[in-house]
Amino acid sequence: MIPISAPSSLVAQGLACIDRCRITERIRNRHKHFQSRSMVVDVFPSFLPGEVVNIKDPAAREMASRIQRLPVQTIISEQPIMSSCVMPIRQNMEAAPVVLLHGFDSSCLEWRYIYPLLEAADMEPWAIDLLGWGFNTREGVQSFSAAAKREHLYKVSRLVLIDASVYAEGTGNMAKFPKILAYAGVSLLKSIPLRLYANILAFHSISIDRIIDLMN
Repeated sequence: MIPISAPSSLVAQGLACIDRCRITERIRNRHKHFQSRSMVVDVFPSFLPGEVVNIKDPAAREMASRIQRLPVQTIISEQPIMSSCVMPIRQNMEAAPVVLLHGFDSSCLEWRYIYPLLEAADMEPWAIDLLGWGFNTREGVQSFSAAAKREHLYKVSRLVLIDASVYAEGTGNMAKFPKILAYAGVSLLKSIPLRLYANILAFHSISIDRIIDLMN
């Protein structure tokens, strides 16, 4: 018999379909894993605040249990900064690592839903807490400025930030604002009504009770 090869486009589509099926199966396994963990008592790192036991979201509990601290030596502290992050279970030496950076006044738990999907796709995600936020130590740190955050992030990830205007330019003209306005802005960002509204926008398909649970 003479073998008949399929067009390259069909082969590519077939391979892509197989990859999607594999990722979907891994995601389903992760969901089953979260469901099975509902009856398991999570063991959290001792450096996390005691309130972590009150978290109800399974994805957040799972990720919190995986947070580790790494000693990072920088020029902004005489002692190593114990830097918190979530590292991949398996490190893929053939793929470039994916560094996940949380938003303002947040932590690596911000990536609790995306992180398992990246792992399921055989990627190498690293969720890192920025200096001054998350679960990093703050004792002995001389500065929490944008430059200090850049120095800390570089030492943690060993990555070169290209065109990172936020780190290069800092807060720009916002640095000239009166401190009372800055404190008022931070208080507004941390307020429960604003956080509730943000969760409603992000999770519009779930009940209000579930949204309130996600805020805990």
